Amino acid sequence: MEVVTTRKSLVRAVLFFVIALAVVAASIPSALFAASNYGAGTYGGGGYGQGETPVVTPAASSGGNGQIVGSSPTAPSGSGPALVIVPVATTTGSTSVEISKPQFVLDASSTPAVSYQFTHSLQFRDRDSDVRRLQQFLNTHGFVLTREGDGSPGKETSFFGALTYRALVQFQNAHPDEILKPSGLSAGTGFFGPNTRAYLATFRE
Repeated sequence: MEVVTTRKSLVRAVLFFVIALAVVAASIPSALFAASNYGAGTYGGGGYGQGETPVVTPAASSGGNGQIVGSSPTAPSGSGPALVIVPVATTTGSTSVEISKPQFVLDASSTPAVSYQFTHSLQFRDRDSDVRRLQQFLNTHGFVLTREGDGSPGKETSFFGALTYRALVQFQNAHPDEILKPSGLSAGTGFFGPNTRAYLATFRE
């Protein structure tokens, strides 16, 4: 009887050992995966550091396809602004990702250009809304009518007076090939005629 009892105890011990070994063997792959990906690897103390939260912020894209730049495990491609991951320290030490909205900048080239198109001629003593536009052009292109008072920058008027006449003559003399020579003139006349109007139409701002 003692021999049979001893054998049964030995069998039970062997079975218990085999079961325990099987349980330990099954848990080893899961532990290794967690340690490599979420322990001291990408999300633990390696990629982002202890107690830091990766924050995803937009960055300028150099091409048509966007790309995630930084310590992200994956970098999907697609159109749009690129993303940059920046680690930010937190008080709780938990790992989270904050994605801010992409910022878009208005392209200044889409702003309509200012043109200087004049449909009729102007001369001394005229009163016309186009006189104000002519004065604005002269004031912003180096031929200032006056530094203060009526006709000065920001205070242009609709009256074609002596100040407008003098500034226009100076402008015509500064561009003889485009304004004077086509009409056989050697000096400015102060008359805002077809040649001067056509030359102003070439300016775009």
